[in-house]
Amino acid sequence: MYKHKAIKAYDKHKEEEARHIANVRQRQTEETTQAFLKLFPDAKPETYWVDGDRVFARDEDGEELELIYYPAPGKWAIVDKCPKCGLACESELFSNLAGMGAMIVSFMPEFDHICPQKQSTSLEERLLSVLREFIEETVNNKGGV
Repeated sequence: MYKHKAIKAYDKHKEEEARHIANVRQRQTEETTQAFLKLFPDAKPETYWVDGDRVFARDEDGEELELIYYPAPGKWAIVDKCPKCGLACESELFSNLAGMGAMIVSFMPEFDHICPQKQSTSLEERLLSVLREFIEETVNNKGGV
């Protein structure tokens, strides 16, 4: 009886929490949509999709754009690949189309993006590489003599 009541209360709590999360997500999606339409008032609904704080848009020519909206400062970020490491990351924040254009032309990862360090090769790997090069040179030189 006690366990059953506790489990029933927990199930009810999970349902209420799921409804709350769905309501927050719905409000967030509406707010992001309004902000996106301020940037692009002529955007056709079939060219973009909003999910919470993210916008996924596709131009007529198939170019895709992923944006994240930060409502507190009213700013946006583009999600793209870091030019140095290739990992997906957010751009610096911007608040207007000119700022977005600057990030598209010259993508700059947000200030706290840290590229993973490339692991240096071990001494054994470097020695094997030098040995392979030496053998290739030796074989190539003998063939030409």
